[in-house]
Amino acid sequence: MLLTIQTGSLVDYFGVDRAFDMVKDAGFQGIDFSFCYWDRKEDKRFDDGYMDYAKLVKDALDKRNLVCRQAHGPMFMTYGLKFDETELYYKDIIHAMESASLMGAEYIVVHPINTPDPTEYEDYNFNFYKSLEPFCEKFKIKVAVENIYVRCENGTFEGRLHKAGQMTSLLKRLGEENFAVCLDVGHAQISGEKAENFISQIDSSLLKCLHLHETDGVYDLHLIPFVGKHNWSAILTALKEKGYQGNLNFEIDNFFRKLPRELVFDGLKYAGKIGKYFLNQL
Repeated sequence: MLLTIQTGSLVDYFGVDRAFDMVKDAGFQGIDFSFCYWDRKEDKRFDDGYMDYAKLVKDALDKRNLVCRQAHGPMFMTYGLKFDETELYYKDIIHAMESASLMGAEYIVVHPINTPDPTEYEDYNFNFYKSLEPFCEKFKIKVAVENIYVRCENGTFEGRLHKAGQMTSLLKRLGEENFAVCLDVGHAQISGEKAENFISQIDSSLLKCLHLHETDGVYDLHLIPFVGKHNWSAILTALKEKGYQGNLNFEIDNFFRKLPRELVFDGLKYAGKIGKYFLNQL
């Protein structure tokens, strides 16, 4: 089991080389490369030279003896958009799959799409994910389906695929050859499902990726563990009992974004210490 961390703000702030030096020096063994964006303009991950950029990332990883075992795809596919490459946001997912494969990733996380009618959620997303299967086979990478949530009109959050049974139903239809599960522990918590329960109830053959971060039980905060409401002892025990073999992956970007840049490396080193503590419990 490797200790890994989301690139996100680290690459945004410091560039690939400096960010990867920091990741290595903080005790992490690899990365979860982020293809998420809020502003797509002049983004090297998606311009005409996107594969050159992917090779640059792979070379930077190899130079430091780091690995990329999982990645996170773009998140802007919405209900009604076409499932083909004439759709910009769909094409971005395909390019991310190709790039992540070159970087060495075994899995790329792709969010499900919210539907106006919850009763069509599974069927709609089955069709969405199945449309990606030819690219899984072409690029030799699996898509990891993440538990997610929607914000209700009253400001609360309602889970989607946050119950192990719901996730299993979709994954059994998709098949394990090209699809897997990514558990986001914070998404579970704010959806009213404890992460440890999800872990205990999901089939071990499905759970391949993690997004570990802290919340207050209300909002999707993505902070460093032990500053919120999660029962980390229970989560780690559930992972150990399940025989989880994937990455121990931190997704704590908001923690770094709250720090002055001069303190980000100190925060990263602290996260590395927590990660090593977690590994010792497994």
